[in-house]
Amino acid sequence: MIFSEILIIMLTNMKETGLISLLKTFSLREMKEFDKFLRSPYFTEGKNIRHRIIYGYFKLLSDYHPDYSNNGLTKEHLYSELYPGSKYNDGIMRKLNSDLTSLAEQFLLQEEFASEKFEQKRYALISISKRGLDKHFNKIAYEADCILENDKLRPEYYENKENLVSIINNNAYFKTDMLKMYDLQKEADYFFFYFLCRALELYRNMKNHGTIFNIDYKYPFIEHVLNYLQENDSVFKNNPLIAMHYNELMINLKREEV
Repeated sequence: MIFSEILIIMLTNMKETGLISLLKTFSLREMKEFDKFLRSPYFTEGKNIRHRIIYGYFKLLSDYHPDYSNNGLTKEHLYSELYPGSKYNDGIMRKLNSDLTSLAEQFLLQEEFASEKFEQKRYALISISKRGLDKHFNKIAYEADCILENDKLRPEYYENKENLVSIINNNAYFKTDMLKMYDLQKEADYFFFYFLCRALELYRNMKNHGTIFNIDYKYPFIEHVLNYLQENDSVFKNNPLIAMHYNELMINLKREEV
């Protein structure tokens, strides 16, 4: 069999497509939620003919979930189900794959966003700040801060704190009655804490990875970072995440000295 014939077989076999690879990862719950997503006019084009075909395509594919291992799962078979009596058109099938893949990605984005409570509040703050609703803005800012304070050991804690203070500062800057909320020092502190935390985390990972795979990494600013922390131990007392990453890094460094 020549290469071109093998390629044609691969392209017509639905088990080889990126769409199928993506759908294979969907749990039963996600398949049900994706079904609802596709039927929602808010996230789709509504009930026009094109969307009905895309939804019908999904329903055909969902019959093969989760393995998609049936030998009859081919583009030609699916096309004949969607367009009875019509001659197979590979361009139409490629477009269906592309459209359904795009909708699946949008669904996953929605699912991910729904799980990130702080990100929801952050984007709500950005939107509300543009509308001049300061009372509502302050309420959401408080809720966002509570979310972060209840989960201080997340790696992105300081990054999120700096983002939150930055949004609050931007909202308060041109408003006389809001200037008391404008705090550049707090914004700078959280940014610096984020830098320290992320730098220590990267140094630790580089040390581990370099040791395992014999890679000679460079460590920019490591002496400055360690000297600063050793001379300012109060940082550890108020920032457990920084203390944790620092101690992990120091264990690795001392292990190398032995």
